[in-house]
Amino acid sequence: MFDYPENWDDISKDLRKSKFYICQNCRFDFSHHTRLLDVHHIDGIPGNIEQSNLKVLCKECHSNEPSHGHYKKVIQKELELIKQIKKGEK
Repeated sequence: MFDYPENWDDISKDLRKSKFYICQNCRFDFSHHTRLLDVHHIDGIPGNIEQSNLKVLCKECHSNEPSHGHYKKVIQKELELIKQIKKGEK
């Protein structure tokens, strides 16, 4: 239950598509930058793939979730790009 399921890539792609590539937090449309979207596990358990536990978030919003502060260091370049996109510069 703690590991991602083997078909996680498909689950993640399908969920992002079903949400029209819109971040469920900031509501920004990432349909032209789909790689900047993640699927967040609300309870923090990667094996829990219940729809009620999954949320489509841009990498910026994902990095602001509880216990995800470390993620900001990993995605520095993506965060800059997201800021530019949200300002309409990209």
